[in-house]
Amino acid sequence: MPTSERGDAMFDGLFDYTVGPFAGQCHLTVTEGERTIVLASEINEGRTVTNAVEAIATKAIQTFQIDPQQVLFIQHVPQEGYFEVHFHWELGPDGRPVATAPEWEPFTNLRLLGQVEDHGVDQTRAKIWADVQKYGFSVLGVVGDQSGPHFTYTIGLYPTIMPELIMFGIRPDGATTLFHQIVKKRKDEGMIFESGKTYEGISEKYPLYFHQVDREHYHRYVLAAIRWHNETREFPLYQVVWPDTASRFPWQANFEERFTKDQPLLFRAPSQS
Repeated sequence: MPTSERGDAMFDGLFDYTVGPFAGQCHLTVTEGERTIVLASEINEGRTVTNAVEAIATKAIQTFQIDPQQVLFIQHVPQEGYFEVHFHWELGPDGRPVATAPEWEPFTNLRLLGQVEDHGVDQTRAKIWADVQKYGFSVLGVVGDQSGPHFTYTIGLYPTIMPELIMFGIRPDGATTLFHQIVKKRKDEGMIFESGKTYEGISEKYPLYFHQVDREHYHRYVLAAIRWHNETREFPLYQVVWPDTASRFPWQANFEERFTKDQPLLFRAPSQS
């Protein structure tokens, strides 16, 4: 079905939603045209857009009184891309439409994608800039699935505070907490983190190992950081690696096999040097 050019914005800002007991927030843009376009962008606040897509679509349709049969719903997840989401619409107890049974497919309307992507990049930059002004850095996270583990990385730590950081295998909210603890150690205690070294006292549960990421991996995992650093890879990026329950790291003998897929190493492990 053909779609129209984007029209005037009905709404453009942060949008709160709930899924059962879980709350979340995304960036939502609603534009009017021949079809109404709803763009929901992941900002890593609470329940993910993917897990809450039915709730977001339902609230958007009801809030802005949109005909669900005339809406194009697009989901944007950093590092994954844009997806068109199709729903089955049912009537709720109050007679208003409710989104169910979502199905995703890559968003391939190139003409419209160019406009949507420009807007999405602008909003991501705005969030990053606001975070850097407030906290000194921003964080982007990707929730893992069958194709790969969770990973989370910083934007804006370098050059004023320390190298940028990336961490795998821990949900973005947990990794974000660890990043703030690392930055606190750097700012309050003057701790200097060096590549190839292990540090105690950041996490109460286990030591953490830091290592410079090979630059060949930058474009796959930290595109937003590359954009922040003037479209270059000329900035240090440390992978923060966590051990198994016996404090063994992935390259050490008898590391617990159940954790091996949770942390792809973006550098040559010490035993391979």
